Amino acid sequence: MENVDHFEPNWRTDPDFGQALLDARSQGVTLLACDCKVTPETLEIGKPVEIVL
Repeated sequence: MENVDHFEPNWRTDPDFGQALLDARSQGVTLLACDCKVTPETLEIGKPVEIVL
């Protein structure tokens, strides 16, 4: 999405994904989330955004 200020997994609908992110981070994986602009023909990566777990 464009112009977002943070990334947060949807714990209610997919708690396994959120837990996988927590597990990965605890194992030393660097998490990175960016906003982006998507059109039918392109995907433009924007600025990094805060990750809220």
